[in-house]
Amino acid sequence: MKFLPLLSRSIRRAGRSLPLLAAFMLVVGCGGPRLRWLTEQRPAPLPDHIPVEVYVGSIQPAPDRIAIIETSATPHADETSRRAQLEELKQRARRVGANAIEDVRILTKEIQGFTLDERTPFFSWRQGRYPLYFMRGTAIVIEELEPADLDDLSPPEGWMVDRQPVPPRLD
Repeated sequence: MKFLPLLSRSIRRAGRSLPLLAAFMLVVGCGGPRLRWLTEQRPAPLPDHIPVEVYVGSIQPAPDRIAIIETSATPHADETSRRAQLEELKQRARRVGANAIEDVRILTKEIQGFTLDERTPFFSWRQGRYPLYFMRGTAIVIEELEPADLDDLSPPEGWMVDRQPVPPRLD
């Protein structure tokens, strides 16, 4: 029965570090941007020089949707932050093999906890709420279409340009 005090002591040590471990997992698990795959296929990442198109709404006809991607959250909502988040979103799209992003939107999440108290003349913290802004979109693959040859196209009612009156010449 000599091992009971040793077991009790090790349980107490583990119990003291458990809240610290839980806090670490909470911060690490919730801190970064998220990615949710929408397909079983995992396309190869695209090189950095490939342009990624960004669309606010949905694309018709429906393209191949790869993943829902997000940027990191920032407390700023100015133009500089938005441009940086758009570039981050494009980079994430390249990593999952997408050449476009549809349904891009700016979202907020409200954080409650310790925040910097700006009402004091010295550095201090207070309980409070503050918003964080991030972008979310759907990474998609748009198939490249060849431009139409105008000689092969003929609208049923003719070209609108042919039906326009010719203005008189000014001499």
